[in-house]
Amino acid sequence: MRSQRSVLRVLSLAAFVSMIDRSVMAPLIPVIAEDMNASLASVGDSLSVYAICYAAMQLVWSALSTRWGRVLILAVSTGAAGLANLATIFSPDPLMFLIARGASGAAFAATFTAVLVYFGDTLTMRERAVATANLAAAAALGMAAGTLGAGVIAQWLSWRLVFAAIALTCAVMTVVLLRLPSPIMLERERILPSLIRLGRNRWAIAILAITVLEGILLVGVFNFVPVSLQAEGESVFEIGRAH
Repeated sequence: MRSQRSVLRVLSLAAFVSMIDRSVMAPLIPVIAEDMNASLASVGDSLSVYAICYAAMQLVWSALSTRWGRVLILAVSTGAAGLANLATIFSPDPLMFLIARGASGAAFAATFTAVLVYFGDTLTMRERAVATANLAAAAALGMAAGTLGAGVIAQWLSWRLVFAAIALTCAVMTVVLLRLPSPIMLERERILPSLIRLGRNRWAIAILAITVLEGILLVGVFNFVPVSLQAEGESVFEIGRAH
């Protein structure tokens, strides 16, 4: 039986990996476009597709978690993200790359929601505050490691190794997540009624709309930085560090 501390570490690590996957793309766009002999726009579309799939799957994963449970959702989604990253490695053109990245975004959309609900199911109010702070720190570190690490690996090795590392980590994480204790016995609900009920919740729709707006702004502004730096002749390492 895992201790509560080790369980929380595993969950924070899952969030860490999901943030790495989300942040590695922008600094790699220029080098991927060059490797595929494609335009920046055709490869850069993957950023928007990733964000849209990530946002769109939030309610779906939430509804599935009420039926399957948090642990199974985390394991299944992480395993699916690993397969998506595996497909990314072997993408021969921008279209396949776009599809693979969209699938990864859709899969990792489950992570944060499931982790937060797991906290709510197993921790006291005081413990949740500490766990949530650690989760935020893991997310920030994941984004920093993703942008800087991707630049380093792509500069001296290959951009495909970045996604290979994520795929391998997801495979290991899937096994570890399956061993986590289920927090509570859940009353199983049908997926469609759950989605309908969520769709009628004004607060849920409002929060989703704000999240989508935030994602559009982040994708439209911050992800333009790597392309601008690449146009100025900066290296992939410098692009990752700046981003």
